[in-house]
Amino acid sequence: MGENALYLGFKIYTAQGYRPWDVRRLPTLKDFYGKCCQKGIPIMNHCTPGGARSHEDEDFYNFEHPFDDEKEEQEQRKGCDAKKYFEDNFVSPKAWEKVLNATVELKDGAPQSLNRLRLCLAHFGGPKGLEWSQQIIEMITREDNAYPHLYTDISSSFADDGFREYFKKLFTSKPVNEPLVPQSGPPDKKQKKNTPKPLTEEQKKKLRSRILFGTDWYMVFAYGTFNGKNLWDYCTETKSWLDSFDTSLWPYFTQYNPYRFYRLETEVPRIAESIINKMDDEKFLEKFYENEEDEDDNDEESLEDLIRKEAAWIKVANKGQENYEETR
Repeated sequence: MGENALYLGFKIYTAQGYRPWDVRRLPTLKDFYGKCCQKGIPIMNHCTPGGARSHEDEDFYNFEHPFDDEKEEQEQRKGCDAKKYFEDNFVSPKAWEKVLNATVELKDGAPQSLNRLRLCLAHFGGPKGLEWSQQIIEMITREDNAYPHLYTDISSSFADDGFREYFKKLFTSKPVNEPLVPQSGPPDKKQKKNTPKPLTEEQKKKLRSRILFGTDWYMVFAYGTFNGKNLWDYCTETKSWLDSFDTSLWPYFTQYNPYRFYRLETEVPRIAESIINKMDDEKFLEKFYENEEDEDDNDEESLEDLIRKEAAWIKVANKGQENYEETR
């Protein structure tokens, strides 16, 4: 992620055995988040109650670390069984509030607030239950815009019919004039299934600008609507379905929002130059050409031109759309 690196950001997976703000057990998390926030490096984290755990829930629940604060650990387990303890503290959206509300000290001693961390909570909280989806919405649409670079994506969850019904209602339900109030306590059992809390027009606008398109390939083809289909089907059918009720969503999810979240304005040219600078590295060239039928068709100069043209095209194809947003 440095000046000569080839990557845009980090994908992390806290379900593998650490809490988002597990700074007693993993003090280096403070440096990690601090540097990512300072440099604008994006982080994507798995955010559904399911997923690939590294151990059984009971193992996490019963584990004791010599650096743990006993009172703090007891408080986290209060009223929880092993499953709820793991989900609430290791992978839920609310667990990330501890990170976003924190301030860390950088190596030069300067304080760094983490509220501007570029963070994507993947899968929109998951299709089962939808409480986590609501938590993400509340965090994104806060009136004070406390987390201006908090995003989510529709990968995997969009294969679930119930989630798609819920998602459509987010943008088509009659708006309310009052701001969204964070939910305290369990959801109302009488509330209809898959019915989200209504949003104001301003909240809808903000939410629309913080959602990324995603696939979670290949999992998205393993169940639900897209079972047995292919990537082309997923993309075209998702676009058609979104367009059926709001034609602005697809360009936001696939162009405008990724352009901002990943800072493609500066990162695409940087990565292009990084690739060109590595052209003298024989090992790199082997990897670069391994899918080419005939590498002799590309001399070094023409390949450099091709890389720069591709980078320029990506900038032009996205930036203009952001500046001249279509009105509805």
